[in-house]
Amino acid sequence: MNDPTGRSAGPSAEKETNRLEAFSDGVMAVIITIMVLELRTPALRFFLMTRVSAVRFFKIS
Repeated sequence: MNDPTGRSAGPSAEKETNRLEAFSDGVMAVIITIMVLELRTPALRFFLMTRVSAVRFFKIS
């Protein structure tokens, strides 16, 4: 295959693209991992209060 400049786009061009894709995938994986590690679980008391109130509304209806 020839690119517009007339040079052949051989395996080296494809290799560079694969490297760039692998690098960007790795960066995204690290960012997502850090974001997930930053998530905090809700306090147990708050969690139980919301569940108890939801059950009360369910029983009333």
